Amino acid sequence: ALSAPQLRQALDPTTNLPDFSRLRNIVTVDDDISSLVPYPVSVISINVDQLQRTNADYGTAVGDALLFSLSEILRSSLRSGDLLFRLEDDAFLAILGSTTADTAQHIAGRILFAIDADTVPLPDGGAIRYTAALSTATAMEAPVSLATLMTEVQGQNKRSPEVSAANQSSSIE
Repeated sequence: ALSAPQLRQALDPTTNLPDFSRLRNIVTVDDDISSLVPYPVSVISINVDQLQRTNADYGTAVGDALLFSLSEILRSSLRSGDLLFRLEDDAFLAILGSTTADTAQHIAGRILFAIDADTVPLPDGGAIRYTAALSTATAMEAPVSLATLMTEVQGQNKRSPEVSAANQSSSIE
């Protein structure tokens, strides 16, 4: 399991979430995921749509505010034992222990509902809305690696019988 000091050392300054790339020496993605959380294990991949365009149109300060707002939504939508990471610029990953596919879908729906209601303030007093795509994958029993679940949730692999996956997207225009 990850210790609090390990997570604090790996914090992303924009979102105050652990930066997954800074944890690569601690979290081995090829090992059985049960070293992090108990089975069944679900992951939720969250990808912000058009972040580069937001940065280009409104500046990186607005893009950073969007990412921070999303990180707050994710924190408040997850349970206390769930793990949440920033993967890269516009991507986040939640790892949920003791979570069936149905529960993961419910949590993903809660996240999408909150994103749909969120706005990010602009310096001129206006506000923008944003969208995100969410995907879930679930492993019901051991052994499954985090790498397998990450590949599954990103849709880069054929579905295997022990892993189920589903996709959802937010729908704000």
